[in-house]
Amino acid sequence: TLTVGDRALFDGGAAPTLAAGATLALPGQAAWGLGQGRLTIDGTLSTAGVGIFVDQGSEAGGRRTLGGAGTFDNTGTYLRTGGGTTVAQGFVNRGVLDLREGSFEAGAGVVSSGLVSLAAGTQLIVAGDMQLRGAVVGDGQVTVAGGRLTLGPLAAVDSPVLLAAASGSLGSEATATVARLRFADGHLAGPGTTRVGEALTIEGSALKRIDAGATLRVEGGAEWAAGAGSVLNAGRLEVGPAATFVARAGLPSTAAFLGYTGGGSVLNQGTWVLDSAGSVF
Repeated sequence: TLTVGDRALFDGGAAPTLAAGATLALPGQAAWGLGQGRLTIDGTLSTAGVGIFVDQGSEAGGRRTLGGAGTFDNTGTYLRTGGGTTVAQGFVNRGVLDLREGSFEAGAGVVSSGLVSLAAGTQLIVAGDMQLRGAVVGDGQVTVAGGRLTLGPLAAVDSPVLLAAASGSLGSEATATVARLRFADGHLAGPGTTRVGEALTIEGSALKRIDAGATLRVEGGAEWAAGAGSVLNAGRLEVGPAATFVARAGLPSTAAFLGYTGGGSVLNQGTWVLDSAGSVF
C-alpha cells in the first residue's frame, strides 16, 4: 500500500495504471488533470474521510475512462468539473459523488451507498449495471441509457430520472422512491415497488414494459402523454389515493394499451382522467 498524504496529480492526457494487487490510498487532495486519457485501476484506489479527488474532465464532447479490473473506493469526495464524460467501472461510492459539470457514466460494477449530487446541466448516465443504495439530489438528471439501475431499500432519488433506451431498466429490490420519472422506453423491473412521489410522464412512441413481478406506484401526478406508445404491462400499475392519472395517449387512428396486454393489472385508488382523441385499453 502506498499512501499519499497531501497531494497527488494524475496526467489527464496520459494512461497511468494501478497494477493488480496494488493499493493507493489518497486521504488528502488529488487531481486528475484535463484530457481524454485513461486512468486504469486493476488494484485498489481509495479516498478517505476528508480526501478530495478532483476529476477535471475533458473537452466538451470528449470522453475519458476510469477503472479496470479493480476498484475505486470513494469514502471521501469525488468532485467532477469540466466538460465531456467520465466513463467509470468498478466505482464504489461510500462518500460523496459531486457532479458540478459534465457527465459521469456508470459502466459495470458501479455501486453508490453514499450521496450523489447533480448540479443543473449534469448527468449521471447508467450504461452498465449500477446499484443505488443511497440518495441522489440536485437539478441534474439520471439517464438510464441501455443499462440497469437497481434501487436498494434505502435509495431515494430527488433528481429527475429518464428511462430512455429499449435495453435500459429501472427496478427496485423492495420499495424505493423516485421523485420524477419520464418513462420513454425500456423496462420497469422488479422484484419490488418503484414509487413515483411527484410526477410520472409516460412519453415517446416506443413500446414500454412493466415486467412481471414489478410494481409501478404513482403517488402524485401522472400523464400518459398524447401520442405516447403502449405499455406492455406484465406487472402492476398502482395509482395511489392522492394521485391523478391523466390518459391522453390514444390517437384517432391508433389505440393505446395499458394493462390490456401482458397479463398484468392496474389498481386505481385515486383519480383516473381520460382525455384522449382515440381509444385507450
